[in-house]
Amino acid sequence: GWLKAQSTSVIGINLGGARVVCPQYADDSLPLLPRCSAENVQALKVCMGTFGSVSCQLLNFPKCLILVFGWPEGLPMPEELEGIRVVDAAQTLGIVFSDDRR
Repeated sequence: GWLKAQSTSVIGINLGGARVVCPQYADDSLPLLPRCSAENVQALKVCMGTFGSVSCQLLNFPKCLILVFGWPEGLPMPEELEGIRVVDAAQTLGIVFSDDRR
């Protein structure tokens, strides 16, 4: 939808030759970022701020999480980026997503 239409290279990832930006179900959205960086998170926040100002549907930042996949082992993961908590596992719609490599 709307987020995919934004012309930015810091939101969305390529899977099987297709750009996947934000799978969603009802009001649960899972924006995908190509890197865990402040730049990418800030770009997402700007896009979502624009969306919120038009639709009056705002992110509830205390409930938002950044779920990281592929963080280099041995390097400490940041606790937060741009005010959003960074985690290695999260649950939505009863499904647990994690970077458990076992």
